[in-house]
Amino acid sequence: MPAHFTVFGASFVREAHGFNPAPRRKESVATWGFILGSLMLAVATVAGVTASSLAAYAAGF
Repeated sequence: MPAHFTVFGASFVREAHGFNPAPRRKESVATWGFILGSLMLAVATVAGVTASSLAAYAAGF
């Protein structure tokens, strides 16, 4: 494995370019689906409450 070095402040600093054995964290599709579904449900609820309150206000209540 070749090593790359850079001179920094009169000392050698090893640059780590290459394979990283640590596993990458990937979010699953189910997690993103749950998050987006919850967000859509919240937006629909707020829209419904707003529409019903505006209708009630327009009717004179």
